[in-house]
Amino acid sequence: MRVPLLLFLFGLLLRLLFWQATTDRDHVFATAFVGDAPIWQAQAADLARAAQDGKPPSLGELQLPLRPPGMTWLVASLWDGAAATAWRLRLLFVFLGAAIAPLLWLLLSRSFARPVATFAATICAASTSLMLLGSGPHNELPYLLLFLVSMFDYERLRRAAGAWPLLRWSVLQALLCLLRTEHLLTFVGLLALALRRQPARVRAAAIALAAFGATLLPWQVAAWRQIDHYNRHVGQPLPPPGTPLPARYLQWDDAALARVRELPACQQTAVFCFVGDTIRTRGGTRVTTDDLRVVEEAYGWWPRPLPRGGLALYGPLNFFLGNAKESDSGFSTTPLLRPPQLLGGPERYPPGMVLPQQLALSYPPHLRAVIDGYALGLAELTADVPAALLRIGKKLVHGWQGAATGLGGYNLPNGLSGTRRPVDFVVAEHLGASLWRLLIGALTLAGLLLLARHPAGGPWLCWAITKVIPIAAFFGYARQGALVVPVVALAAALAWDRWLRPRCTPRAWQRIGLALGTGLLLVETVRVFATEGITIEERPIAAATAEPPATHHVRCRIGY
Repeated sequence: MRVPLLLFLFGLLLRLLFWQATTDRDHVFATAFVGDAPIWQAQAADLARAAQDGKPPSLGELQLPLRPPGMTWLVASLWDGAAATAWRLRLLFVFLGAAIAPLLWLLLSRSFARPVATFAATICAASTSLMLLGSGPHNELPYLLLFLVSMFDYERLRRAAGAWPLLRWSVLQALLCLLRTEHLLTFVGLLALALRRQPARVRAAAIALAAFGATLLPWQVAAWRQIDHYNRHVGQPLPPPGTPLPARYLQWDDAALARVRELPACQQTAVFCFVGDTIRTRGGTRVTTDDLRVVEEAYGWWPRPLPRGGLALYGPLNFFLGNAKESDSGFSTTPLLRPPQLLGGPERYPPGMVLPQQLALSYPPHLRAVIDGYALGLAELTADVPAALLRIGKKLVHGWQGAATGLGGYNLPNGLSGTRRPVDFVVAEHLGASLWRLLIGALTLAGLLLLARHPAGGPWLCWAITKVIPIAAFFGYARQGALVVPVVALAAALAWDRWLRPRCTPRAWQRIGLALGTGLLLVETVRVFATEGITIEERPIAAATAEPPATHHVRCRIGY
């Protein structure tokens, strides 16, 4: 166990020094990677406040299963959301990040040569991308860590049949889906690979699917109840039948009112007011059923209740946002700001219509994006195929920027200064960084050819492929690409083992590794004593003040 312990201590030292090296050390998250950390903090604070007051949570996002619940549960169980106690959570994530390298070594040493396992695990211990994933409450880190834990049982399945390893592995896969819903794709791919080596495939598949489904069922039932409650009660529903309308509103036919009352609660008052104001603008004095067509004339869609979907509702919305023509191949809410079609011209609709600047399910186009986002996104892709392919290519480039990791907290040899795209971590974009990624790409490609021929390579290739597909389909996140760092490190280790390791003696390689590791630690130590400052768009970030919360949703330049 000497090698795993050394890997853990090396990774832990790097992460502790990286945390303490900059003026944002007292913040909830590192400036280099804000991501969704403000969301988890807000949810944790709201849940803690609700538990203390004995009242339901007030945060609107907790009323619907928009996101998978795993990270909400994890952060809320460990933290009350207060900035003063954030250091405890950051320290925990530092330790979790340091555990990745020894876990990877223990896994790889079972199936690959020990020099290969040591090389790959050392890269992960020093990986800048993986250090950023652990620089605050980010769900990518526990997701990757839990996946590596689940791979111990998967290795047992790869060698021999066994009901208990299959059962444990399937339960862990379900828990992973509660952290990131796209893991369902990884589960299917890994299960298909595992069943190839199981003599009783039908029985094994039944055990795996039953354990997987049973683990997710309680959350799924709770999510459906949330959706049903939201459709019926959350929002501004119309008064019940028989209640007279205030005099300031137009008169409505009973059939027209009944149809509006069939809408989800969040839409009823909004549609009622919009239709009445539109008919008044057109000179009408009474609203009939035929007049309800103005909703489709304005928005191209008649609202429907939220469906009982899968683990989370944000899949269709994200697919639309990630593939809309306004998208920059990363996260953007710009497609939600499109003006409605307003058939006949804006003069036929209420004057001064104000579009919501954030997601609002009371606004029909936004509700449509949540419900029909996959169809809308597919229409965007097929409307201009060359432009869509270009956007997908940019997404893959963004993902590779996270996978082709630098080393240490300063991201050597590229430096940590660079562009931080919305809800993503900072990436260097100068010429030297591009050349570095090309070099890592060539080494990785050569190693992947070796990995594809290795008996134990299938699961790691499956992991990489099922991480690349969501990048291409949704958002081009460098943080999503960082999840592939273990596979990049393994591929590079295989290429090194085949073509470079024979050129030097083992002792020489040990000296080279020791020198590089010592150098990384020295660089981080110097940065700690220098107390490095940070700028956002050339504005310094003070040690005592958190980053302006609005900046994590916009593209900005981060300087170190």
